Amino acid sequence: MNRKTLRNLAFILHRYIGLVVGVVLIIVGLTGSLLVFAPEIDEFLVTRQIGQVIPSGQRVDLESVLDTVKRAYSNQPELKVQIIYPPKEPDAPYKLRLEPPGETTEIYVNPYTGAVMGSRVSDRTFSTFTLQLH
Repeated sequence: MNRKTLRNLAFILHRYIGLVVGVVLIIVGLTGSLLVFAPEIDEFLVTRQIGQVIPSGQRVDLESVLDTVKRAYSNQPELKVQIIYPPKEPDAPYKLRLEPPGETTEIYVNPYTGAVMGSRVSDRTFSTFTLQLH
């Protein structure tokens, strides 16, 4: 192999290896930037999915929230309440994590009416996908 052919081969390898590494660095950089704002993005997406809580009167007690969730998910006895996140703001819902042997489910409950607003599988969220991609 002469010198010019070796040099051309090195340039071609350098170009394509650089492109592949560049794409990887772009993905890592973009997903890292998104992860910085993951809580805010997640809160926005949850609000879009389940709706807005309108503060009105007194909050319902925690026992009635648990009873409502147990009643709503009585057809899935394998789901057990693991964590309850009380609302931090007046317009935030209760968030309950139900963990079966498989996926974790998040249930959102209106703190003023006690009604279940919605649910989602927490293993399939924007934050989880972005973290796995990162």
